[in-house]
Parts: sequence; structure tokens; C-alpha cells
Amino acid sequence: MDTVQVSVVCLTYNHEKYLRKALEGIVSQKTDFAFEVIVHEDASTDRTAEILKEYAEKYRFIRPIFQTVNQYSQGKDIESEFCYSMVEGRYVAFCEGDDYWTDENKLQTMYDYLSTHPSCTMCCHAYLNVEANTEKKIAEVHCLRQDGKLEGEKIILFSNPPQLASTMFPREILENQPDCFLHRGVGDYTAFLYAAAMGDVYYMDKIMACHRIMSDGSWSMRMRRDSAKRIAHFQTMIAFLEEYDSFSEQKYHCAVYKRKKGLAKTIQSIRRSDKRGIIKRSLKYLMLNSVIAHIPSWTIRRSCYRRLGMSIGKGSRIQMKCIVNTPQKITVGENTVINEGCVLDGRGGLIIGDNTSISMQSMIITASHDMKSNDFAYYEAPVTIGDHVWLGVRAMVLDGSRVENGCVVGAGAVLKGTTEENCIYLGIPAKKAADRNLNATYTIDYTDYFK
Repeated sequence: MDTVQVSVVCLTYNHEKYLRKALEGIVSQKTDFAFEVIVHEDASTDRTAEILKEYAEKYRFIRPIFQTVNQYSQGKDIESEFCYSMVEGRYVAFCEGDDYWTDENKLQTMYDYLSTHPSCTMCCHAYLNVEANTEKKIAEVHCLRQDGKLEGEKIILFSNPPQLASTMFPREILENQPDCFLHRGVGDYTAFLYAAAMGDVYYMDKIMACHRIMSDGSWSMRMRRDSAKRIAHFQTMIAFLEEYDSFSEQKYHCAVYKRKKGLAKTIQSIRRSDKRGIIKRSLKYLMLNSVIAHIPSWTIRRSCYRRLGMSIGKGSRIQMKCIVNTPQKITVGENTVINEGCVLDGRGGLIIGDNTSISMQSMIITASHDMKSNDFAYYEAPVTIGDHVWLGVRAMVLDGSRVENGCVVGAGAVLKGTTEENCIYLGIPAKKAADRNLNATYTIDYTDYFK
């Protein structure tokens, strides 16, 4: 068996929608050397683990790590504590489960450069930012205008920065980082700066990967929605930069000073906008659920919901006294009825299909807290409810769930997970009780002018 020359590290959590594309971009690489893929699956609540098992059985060079308890929420540094000890290659590349590579020669190209330039401590390339769920192009990111050495000052200032999916390092650079670079909670920034301090960083001006922006459950998405965590993150970066300035013997002192000053201004800006945002969100929620929800006219309520960003299909109705959160992330199909007093939580994204009946006082929740997290970590996970589904009175569908077409979730049942099609689920927690045995063609036609 050939000696492994490159190890690819992939971190994944709740990447059911994205992981296949990430793994396909890796396994399709054309190289004249052996490589391995180490995938850390951090106790996902969706089908991510199932997809990873499928690929690991098909490709023997994929080496999965399956967690039963989410390690990120425990404050663990996933790469250094779980992945690097498994690495066999001379070089290490990365592709997180929600990113993907677009060039089948990427590994070979980067390996060829690193293996012939021993002073190079990191190699990176241009990449494309895309919208997470549509893959629509947002912007190309070019660190430089042509191939060449990427100076430490530019990395510090984070102007058109490298992205993890675009990098490759000699293994020893990752394994031998001093303590001040580890467990800092500032992402890949520390590894980039350590590489810049220890040797040359070489940039290739060719797009060979795509980085999804604001993918479901991503670190950047969680940070964007939690201003306290963003502030703590930037404060940690400032503290790290002060230590880095000493470590590098003030080689990049001016850039460090400028970056720290910029981060301090960002923190002030977040605090100012937080005050305005809290007031705005509170007034919007009050208007939605204390005023609009009680208007005895569906035509007026529908107009208000749509103006606030909710997508509502033809023939659908949301009755009075429903509690709605984040309407701009809720989609309701055609001829669907949502009865009085239901809770529609759109924070993590909610899609309800056609001809579906949501009985009164049912709850659909798309966000929660990790009960095992030391800091009670908040997270969001989308819910999808298919066509011809019936949720019984006071049924509850929790974050990350998917109710397939034709399913019934019985009265008072609590569902978390993915159902089979055309089945009946009962109890707490909801479990399959029977088949529904139907080929649904019915159209819900519900009219009540004053509900």
C-alpha cells in the first residue's frame, strides 16, 4: 500500500444538505499519491452520520470519527483533540462539511508546490463565496491579483482572507503550534498567523473551492445571531493578537495595532445596534402576535404576514391567535390550513407543504438550547413538513425534524427526527404506530371569514 502523502480533514455537524457535495469534491481528486480523508461527525441531529457511513463503506480511504455527544458545545478544539492524532500524511488539507472543492486537481497542484518548496508553511488559493442553499455566486475572493507570497500583514488585517477549504499545511505546522495558538476560539485565524510567522505563505490565484455563506447551523450563522458571542469572539481575537505581537517579536506590530483598533470599533458598533435591534424586534413581535394575529379578517392578516416576509401559497389560511416568530423564514404551501392558537417558529427556517392541516394549538419549533453545553448554547435547525400532512391537536414538532408527505402526527405527540412517508406517529416521543396507506390526492378547501 502506498504511503499517505496528504490527509484531508473534514468537520461536519448537521450538514445533511451539504455533505454529499463536500465528499464528492474530495473523493474525485486525481493524484499520483495516496491520500486519506478524516471526517469528524459531531453528533448531528439530522442524517449527516448516515450519509458519512455510506461514503465510508464505499471509499476505504475515508476514516470517520462518530461522536455520541456534541464536542464543540463542550468547548473542545476538534482538530487538535480528535483529528490530528489520526493524520498520516505529510501535508494536511481541509474541507468542512458545508464547503466543497471544484477542481479535481486541487490536491495535486498544492502538493506539488509544497513538496518542492520546504520553506513554505502554508499554501492557499482563490475561492468563490456562494449562497448556502442555492449555490448562487456571491463573490470571488482573491487574496492577491496573481500567484505569489502572501505577507503576514495582509493575513493579520484579514483583507480578502484565505478560507480553510482553500489551504494546505505541512503536518508539523499544525501539530507543533505553541499553547498561545490553541483553544483560542478564533477559528482558523491562529493557524494562518502561525504559518506566516514560521515560513512563507504561498497563494495561487486560481479558484478551486466554494465556501457557503451562512449555511444552516454554521459557526458564522450562530455568531451572527448572537451578539454576545460575537463580542466575546472579537475580544478573544484582540487578546490573541496581543500575544501574537509578542510571539512574533513585533514583526507585524503596525498591522496588529490596526487590526485591534478595527475590532474594538466593531464591538462598539455591535453594542449600539443591539439596543436598536432589541427595540425593533420587540415591537415587531408585539405587532405580529398582539395585533395582527387578532384581526378578524384573513385577507388583512395575510397581507400583513406577506409584508413581513412570510411566503403564503394560494388557498392557504392561518387562523387567528397564532404566534409567529421570524415570518421572513416561513414558507406555507397551497391549500394548507393552520388552525387557531398554533405556534410557528421560523427562526431556524420553516417550510410547510401543500394541503396540510395543522390542528389547533400545535407547535413547530426550529430553535433551542443544547442542554449539555457548558454555556447553554443556542442553536437553530430547520423544520420541513411535507404535503398532505396532518398534525393533531397540540402536536409538537421540534427543531431539525422532517415530516414526510402523507404523515399523521397524533394529538399531543412530540416528534423530533425524520419520519417515513404515509405513516402515523403517536406518543412522547412520537414513534411510528401504523401505516396510513393512502395515495393522497385531496385538496383542502377551508373557508371561515372570521377566524
